[in-house]
Amino acid sequence: MKMDSDKFNSLEQENKSFVVFVYQESCITSYDLNSILLNFMKNNNISFYKMTFDDIKNTSMANYVKYCPSVVIYHHGKIVAYLDANSNEDISFFESVDNFKTWF
Repeated sequence: MKMDSDKFNSLEQENKSFVVFVYQESCITSYDLNSILLNFMKNNNISFYKMTFDDIKNTSMANYVKYCPSVVIYHHGKIVAYLDANSNEDISFFESVDNFKTWF
């Protein structure tokens, strides 16, 4: 489900727990990760929000997510984990559903 910065800010202010997939239009890595996430969500009966990288500029998420794609986990309105597309340590989590599940 797509969301904008207003929806994001509202969820954060209400101390909600949620997951955001940060992506960039026409980015092959974002496209590939989206496929992995769709399988993961289907297999685990869970849903994530989707937000473009440009839209995070007006959110606190921009303080953490510097590259995309990324997946950000919020618990009670606070970031507890996120994938860093520029980190060698996180590369494997972008490669398969099983690897992503290990991280999640």
